[in-house]
Amino acid sequence: MTPKLANLVYRAASTLRREPTFRYLSDYEASQWWDREQLAVFQSDLLEKLLEHLSAEVPKYRGSLASSLDELPIVTKKEIKEQTITFLSENRHGPTTTKTTGGSTGQPITIVKDAEAMAREQAGTLRGYCWAGINVGDKQARMWGVPIDSNRRRKDALRDFLLNRVRFSAFNYQERDLADFYERFIRFKPQYIYGYVSMVRDFANYLSRSGKSQSHPWLKAVITTSEVLSQAARNDISKALGVRVYNEYGCGEVGTIAHECEHGSMHITSENLYVEILDEQNRVSAKDGKIVITELHNRAQPLVRYELGDYGRLGTSECACGRKLPILENIHGRAYDIIVGPEGRKYHPEFFIYIFEELKQKSESILQFQLIQNNQTLNISLVRGKDFNQDVEQQIAGRLRQEFGDYFSTEFAYVSSIPREASGKLRVVKRAQPAELPN
Repeated sequence: MTPKLANLVYRAASTLRREPTFRYLSDYEASQWWDREQLAVFQSDLLEKLLEHLSAEVPKYRGSLASSLDELPIVTKKEIKEQTITFLSENRHGPTTTKTTGGSTGQPITIVKDAEAMAREQAGTLRGYCWAGINVGDKQARMWGVPIDSNRRRKDALRDFLLNRVRFSAFNYQERDLADFYERFIRFKPQYIYGYVSMVRDFANYLSRSGKSQSHPWLKAVITTSEVLSQAARNDISKALGVRVYNEYGCGEVGTIAHECEHGSMHITSENLYVEILDEQNRVSAKDGKIVITELHNRAQPLVRYELGDYGRLGTSECACGRKLPILENIHGRAYDIIVGPEGRKYHPEFFIYIFEELKQKSESILQFQLIQNNQTLNISLVRGKDFNQDVEQQIAGRLRQEFGDYFSTEFAYVSSIPREASGKLRVVKRAQPAELPN
């Protein structure tokens, strides 16, 4: 399908679903240049209307006399999963869409969204793609999970066709599969790649190893999502594919939360979302804290002060791109991706990733790795490369001792591959959940 035809199909589908996506996209292309005061007034008006709707229509908040957002409680995924009916508006109007999250936390939930919220979510995402030079209907190589259920797989295949994209499965691929991916990639000639950081990087590294990191004149950009984009991963992808890498931060419940612009800032989609950064006592924090979001437009099942389980901070400077949309900085992993050290000190997964990346840059001693905290034991799985020797273990253990002393013990295991989550994501640094604890 040509990009022009795919664009027409996308627009027709939006019209059939009564979702004015492109009207909102036009609005958002203008509002990204609003000054901060204008944006604050826009959000304030929406929040006022949202509070009125919650009090009148949503059982969870019925009769609430809250005059400001911070008077309402923080809501978790667990609460929504267990008390779904109380979060649904009693009078839902017009068409709705049901979205089920992938459940990478082990707690998949279903969210009902009305047509306006869906249209605005898509408009925010498409605007972020525009910053990367991507137009609606452009051909996409999608490096993503594939549903196990055959019915869902058929639906996704049809959706991929209509959206002008080819899917490359993130599940159980090996070197020969990457070679097949490359042949499909060359035939399809995608204008951009979208997918998990780890899989896009594996594909890029395959190109570098096999001498295929040549120019791909049809490729405009790479957009990564769902996993931490380290500087090393960014460099590997950009070098092999010859284009810039743009990062996207979002979740299945609300879509894009922030997208990277051409100057490298992660701008929040503030026309759709109100973002708070809170400390552990749920007070506003000027430092790193919990990311809490409120969706401004969905009246079918409003997500209000919804705790994502991620951490980050709000930037204070303005971006050189000229957009006044707030900037989200230092976004890091889920709470379960943060390693807890002596005296309860918390360590960003990037701290550990850096140790392994440094070794990988020096030689081909490690192809893949994963570190899992189990109380005061760090279980480290390694996929060994051709240059591996026992000194590698000593270097890793020694670097960890420099930071933690004897607080952690380390246990190494050699594996053929690192398992992915059920969603297809790859978490290389995490704390063990009860079901994951060794026997």
